[in-house]
Amino acid sequence: MMTNNFIVANTIIKGEWSSVLNKLSFFECDDYDLKNAVTGIALKSESGNVNDLLRSKPVEKPEDYSFTKLYEHKKIKSLVDVFKLETTRIRIFKQEPNQKTSLHVDYNNTNSSKEEYLIRIWMALNSNKNFKYYFRDKNTSITNTICLEKGQSVIFNPDTVYHGAENNSNEVRYSLNIIAKPNEWLRYFVERKEVITI
Repeated sequence: MMTNNFIVANTIIKGEWSSVLNKLSFFECDDYDLKNAVTGIALKSESGNVNDLLRSKPVEKPEDYSFTKLYEHKKIKSLVDVFKLETTRIRIFKQEPNQKTSLHVDYNNTNSSKEEYLIRIWMALNSNKNFKYYFRDKNTSITNTICLEKGQSVIFNPDTVYHGAENNSNEVRYSLNIIAKPNEWLRYFVERKEVITI
């Protein structure tokens, strides 16, 4: 599925990380769009701390971010290292049953130059037919509902695509959230029908 501003990648990442996810301690997120909807833990942040989920500067630059101690975990590192990208924040989000993140946009690129432009990747770390991901391009009234398979990713422009998620199941939903600069590797990740096993 593709629009001008969001696309579901053809590449799937296959692996088993549920045993790691179940042991993590997640932190409250005070962002206006995430508060009381999800909790998170950082794999890469401004301070290098696992509880640092937000940004403090209007422009996010990869050189201002460092990996947290969670990145040292073998399974987590092997998953993150699949993405051959210059990244800023990398987080895992946890959404409890019957929770919803409302449609919203983030202003990652408002103050950025063309060279600083960032995209966002959501990768499903588990799947359920009742995990719903919502996307609506700013220039349309149509909301697209997507159910991602485990290891499947959607890439989108966080400034021009309203996005949200809802957990209508009786199990916890986990997703990997990466903010990065687009490159050729990402184009191949989107286009190739490939399974990467880690």
